[in-house]
This record gives sequence, structure tokens and C-alpha cells, in this order.
Amino acid sequence: MARPSQFNRAEAVEFAMHAFWRDGYAANSVKALSHSLGITRSSFYNAFQSRENLFREALTLYANQSPDRAFQDTKPDISVKQLFTDTFATVCKVRANDKQ
Repeated sequence: MARPSQFNRAEAVEFAMHAFWRDGYAANSVKALSHSLGITRSSFYNAFQSRENLFREALTLYANQSPDRAFQDTKPDISVKQLFTDTFATVCKVRANDKQ
């Protein structure tokens, strides 16, 4: 029977997103990421298969959290004023909760 994961995958992907943003892809080796996440390299590969897969998940998370997402989901009947108001409100909320 497999042991349950000792880490929260969503938190790990978010951590990686910030690490890639801060230090770049090259600076975040599997060894460094595994150490920072508190897991072994074999657990890392078991969870993510590769650093590239984790990077892709982190990129997807970034895109989904990005304030400009509102522009991608624009409905034809929304006014430009409302679109900008909603977008800037989202930016303010995201920045207010940003720990960095």
C-alpha cells in the first residue's frame, strides 16, 4: 500500500511558481526544489515526473491567477470602463494578499 503524500501539491506548485519567478528556471534544479519542498527527489519525480512538468503546472497557476485574465474572458456586452474597473479591483486584491 502506498504511503500518503507528505506535502500539499497545490502549495508545492505555488511555491515553485514563486521560486521560478524569483530565481528563474535554471536556478531551480530538482535537487533544490525537492530540498525546499521537504521531499526526496524520488518523491518529487513521483509527484511531478519532471521539473518541466512542475514548471508547466506553475505556469498554468500563474496564468489562472493573473489579473489580466479578465481581458481573456471578456464578454462582448461589457463596457471598457467596467472591464478596467473589475481588472484593477482584482489587481488590488491580489497585491494586498501578496506576501512578497
